[in-house]
Amino acid sequence: MRRYHIAVLPGDGIGSEVIPAAVRVLEASAEAGGEFSVELETFGWGSEWYLRNGAMMPPDGIQVLERGGL
Repeated sequence: MRRYHIAVLPGDGIGSEVIPAAVRVLEASAEAGGEFSVELETFGWGSEWYLRNGAMMPPDGIQVLERGGL
């Protein structure tokens, strides 16, 4: 069985509605098919993070994602 570690960026505006729905579909698909599993890790990077920190993600954000999360 393939396992996927997926970074979730909820986003802003409509993203805060769309992303949770997409996550539910992905999880249900993995459960129903039994051919793959998912491990989701949510990162709070977006407009609010930007307003607080002056950047879209922390300076090591790309490295965090490359490593597979926190």
